[in-house]
Amino acid sequence: MFNAKINDLFNELFQFLLRLRYFQYLIGNDFLLSSKFRYNDLKKNIYLFRFRLANLIFQFGYQMEYRLKELIQQTINRFENDTENVEEFFNVHQKFLEKLEQIKLRVINSVFMRQQFRTIAKFCHTNDSDVQSLTDTIVKNRRRQSIVENINQLDRVRSEDFII
Repeated sequence: MFNAKINDLFNELFQFLLRLRYFQYLIGNDFLLSSKFRYNDLKKNIYLFRFRLANLIFQFGYQMEYRLKELIQQTINRFENDTENVEEFFNVHQKFLEKLEQIKLRVINSVFMRQQFRTIAKFCHTNDSDVQSLTDTIVKNRRRQSIVENINQLDRVRSEDFII
């Protein structure tokens, strides 16, 4: 039962990381292929902003991958060093499962992340508007924060969430 649950949680985490990579590719690729970036100075800011956004998403995904690897390594070390009987083995297994569920709730299924993905998806398909009008209409009316401030909150994923 525990192994199936851990497997499901890992699948969700990897799908989340793939989604981050897809958005990074989508935004970055649009930036690189855009001829407007070279020829239209009035619209240049939105493409620079997209590049920054793609970079932030990539860094966040890289940080998630690194912390998941750390969590797995810590769990393996605890299995090797701290398990002398079945009860201790079960406790380490249970703690690992709890950490994966905590990551799922606090990061992947959070309202904040869902709003970010929705905002980024709208942003990717809005070529004619500048950054200011996009942030005014989509984000500020509902959350009273600019898209830049929201993306900067990706750092809310603290390293404590990944330490057993």
